[in-house]
Amino acid sequence: MTYETQKEARYQAIAFAIAKRIMDKDLAVGDKLRGRTILASEYGVSSETIRKAINLLAQEQIVDVIERSGIIIRSTEAAQSYVEKYLVKHSHITLISRVESSYAEVKRAQSVLDADLKSLIRGSKTQVFPFQYFAYTVPKSSALEGQTIKDSRFQSQTGGLIIGIDDGQAFIQNPPVNFFLEAGMVIYILGDETVQEKVEQLYFST
Repeated sequence: MTYETQKEARYQAIAFAIAKRIMDKDLAVGDKLRGRTILASEYGVSSETIRKAINLLAQEQIVDVIERSGIIIRSTEAAQSYVEKYLVKHSHITLISRVESSYAEVKRAQSVLDADLKSLIRGSKTQVFPFQYFAYTVPKSSALEGQTIKDSRFQSQTGGLIIGIDDGQAFIQNPPVNFFLEAGMVIYILGDETVQEKVEQLYFST
């Protein structure tokens, strides 16, 4: 269930407001609530929303809906219990909302970082980095295809270090050794011309 489906409906907030008044003894047991039309005007909602709120209060045994008599306050204790449950639920919903918002911000920031780093690493070697690197797209049927970085023994065989991978959807910085290499991925390799020659001979020669 997503946060969107957990958001409280307006009628639940109104039921809480009425229950809070009962708990605070602004309304006493045996008192009669105003009619639905007046309540709808007071809370600025439709009569249907008020009907749902009253039905909820009746289900919680806070009020009794008596035909031709109206809506009668039934229990202060039940009102207090509902208020407490509502506040716990509302705090959880608020927390979920904050977590989702923070996660979205992290994803946006990571996306910007990936794009910036990709642009940086593709920039001028002499102007940006004090070391040599080069990039290759993993071809089909390469010895690297379907291998993890560790299993390929890339560094021990070439002396080069894979410092980044562009899989077409994201840029992975310092990929873990258990990362699988697939055809079409662009790998960025730290190394000089000697390393580049070894890489070409081992993995990219036709």
